[in-house]
Amino acid sequence: MNIIDSHAHMDLFVRNGSISEILQRASDAGVSKIITCSASENDWSVYRALSSEYAGKVFWQVGIHPLDISEDSFVALDAISSYFFDDIPPVAIGEIGLDYYRIEKNSEDSRRIIDLQKKFFRRQLDFAREFGTKVCVHARDSFDDCLSEISDSGVDFRNVVFHCFSGSADQVRLLNSLGGRASFTGIITYKSAGEMRDAMLAQGLDRVMFETDCPYLAPVPMRGKTNEPSFLSHTVIAAAEIFGVSCEEMAEIAFRNTSEFFNI
Repeated sequence: MNIIDSHAHMDLFVRNGSISEILQRASDAGVSKIITCSASENDWSVYRALSSEYAGKVFWQVGIHPLDISEDSFVALDAISSYFFDDIPPVAIGEIGLDYYRIEKNSEDSRRIIDLQKKFFRRQLDFAREFGTKVCVHARDSFDDCLSEISDSGVDFRNVVFHCFSGSADQVRLLNSLGGRASFTGIITYKSAGEMRDAMLAQGLDRVMFETDCPYLAPVPMRGKTNEPSFLSHTVIAAAEIFGVSCEEMAEIAFRNTSEFFNI
C-alpha cells in the first residue's frame, strides 16, 4: 500500500522529539508522503525545515487558521507571499477559512470575530489567486460562506480542497460542480458518521483524498489515541470497503488524486 497523508499537523511531534519515530512508523505503514498544514505563523519555520530535512517525503503549506488569528497577526499575514519565492516553497496555502462552531450567534462580538476571519480568509485567497497555488479550506459550520468567499475571490475552484469534510452529500456535489473537492479523515470509520460516508461516495473515486488531520481524529481501531500518519492505513482500508474496491486499488487511486492535485 502506498499512501499520501494530505493533511497533517506535525509540530507536536517535532517539539516533543518523536518526529523521526513518527516518520519511520509512517513509512512502515506505507505512507510515503505527508503534507503538513500550518495553523499559525509559529508553524511556518518548523514545517519549512521539516520539508527541507525530509525532501520528497514531507511537504508543507503556509497559512493562518481562522481560530489562530488576531489583530496582531496582520504583519505575519503579509509575510505569506515571500514564501512562494523561497527555495522550499509551500505546495498550498492552508489551512485557511472560516470557523463558526463556537461563535455565539447574532452578537456584536460574533460579528466582529466573523469579520476578522473573513478579512484573513480574503487576503490569503488573494495570495492563492496571485500565485496560482492550491488552497486547503477549513469550513466548520461555514460551508456556504466559504463557497461565497472563494467565488468572490476569483480563485479557481479546481485548486481548492475542503479538508476534514463533514458536510452532506448535497454539499459535496455542489463543491464538485464548482470544480472543488473534499478530503476525508478517520471519521469515516466511526459508527455515527453515515452522512460523511454518503458524502464520500457522492464525490466518487475520481477526486477522493485522505488525511489524518493528526494529532486529532484517530480512526477506528486507534480511536482515542494520539493520531499520526501511520494510522491512515485504517482509513484507506475502511474506504475501500465502502467503495467496494481492493485496499491496494483504493490506495493507488487516492495516491494519484493527491499527488496530481498538489503537484508532488
